[in-house]
Amino acid sequence: MPDNNIVVILTDAPDNLWISTYNGLSYLDKKAETFQNYYTEDGLSHNEFNYSSFFKDSQGTYYFGGMNGVSSFTSKQVIRNETLPCLKFTGYSGYNSRLKNSYEIDSATQENSAIEISPYDQYFQINWTMPSYFHNDSNTYGTTLEGYEDRWFFQGNSPSVRYNKLPADTYVLKIKGSDARGNETSSILSIPIHVRQIYYKQWWFITLAVVFFLGLVYALFRYRLNQLVAMERLRTKISSDLHDDVGSLLSGLAMQTELMEMNASQEDKLKLQKIASISRNAISQMRDLVWSIDNRRSTSNDLIERVHELAEELLLACDISFSINSEGLDQRNRKLAPQIKQNLFLIYKEALTNLLKHSDATNLEVTIANQNKGCRFVIKDNGSPQENYISTGFGLENIQLRAKAIGGTVIFETKDGFAIILKLPFNL
Repeated sequence: MPDNNIVVILTDAPDNLWISTYNGLSYLDKKAETFQNYYTEDGLSHNEFNYSSFFKDSQGTYYFGGMNGVSSFTSKQVIRNETLPCLKFTGYSGYNSRLKNSYEIDSATQENSAIEISPYDQYFQINWTMPSYFHNDSNTYGTTLEGYEDRWFFQGNSPSVRYNKLPADTYVLKIKGSDARGNETSSILSIPIHVRQIYYKQWWFITLAVVFFLGLVYALFRYRLNQLVAMERLRTKISSDLHDDVGSLLSGLAMQTELMEMNASQEDKLKLQKIASISRNAISQMRDLVWSIDNRRSTSNDLIERVHELAEELLLACDISFSINSEGLDQRNRKLAPQIKQNLFLIYKEALTNLLKHSDATNLEVTIANQNKGCRFVIKDNGSPQENYISTGFGLENIQLRAKAIGGTVIFETKDGFAIILKLPFNL
């Protein structure tokens, strides 16, 4: 309606309403739910009407009294539907946060059919006009942005619409308008809008980022691989040097000591025997160390083979029987990490050393079995408990530390002998 102050309401034949106000005359079509407004430009004597100044005769002629006389008419004379001219796009404006300035582009300088919006635009505003000079401030508009909005939005009398930070995509802004009488424009104005994607979300940048990341991963992998290869070569070189050079020196020392023992006095023989025994023991210790760090012997089968060899060397000489059960192992002969192989072997060796030093056992049972979630390594003897024995060494503590170093847990049991139960979180 042209004004909120209603003076008179009269009905016409189809039961629609003629309404006079303080600022024009309005016709309400109840069925269409639309208003048509009329002003002095349409022939009214004045836009402001008076209270109690109205009449409708038997011929359907309406009389409304106003500030400048009486306006009379019939509905057929006044009500008419007109076709309005098409809406005209006049330009757009906005604010660019990267350049920190506002911009305004006229439609005459708009070369492309689609409006290009930068990803750094905080907002942009589309402007248009209706080329009509009759009560232009009473024209109303509706808009919808296809691809972003799913309904029409009423914009009132404002011939513009603003959007803030639209997602990158292609849209079509559709605009329709109507004049004060409710007549709509002959067609809908369509304005294509393309919001560019920010550079770090574009395909070329993502492709470069992925290629760079893969290159970095590959470089790190190659670096790590080279480090591991260099470490394996160093382990192999150290074990070879220990075996060849230090082993030869210790073997030579033991042999020279034994030769000197043949011509030595009884008192010196005991000392030379001790030196020879220490040399032989050092050779044995060095051999175990060389095997544990040698990368050429790093599979589960190599570990089982060395377990057999060490048991034969240490137990058979002391009349201790043994059995080693490894039938539950995976037949794929897994490659073991140097740290795992070394710690498992040293745990086993420590267990055998403790058995020889502190137990009266006559039998040793070793069981190595893979399970669903790891491996079970059990070393059990049949020795009797020594009630008065007090340990002063760090053997058991070392076993616990080595088990923890490879992610395992260890349990000591003293029922029917002594047992070391090692649980590992991986298979052998």
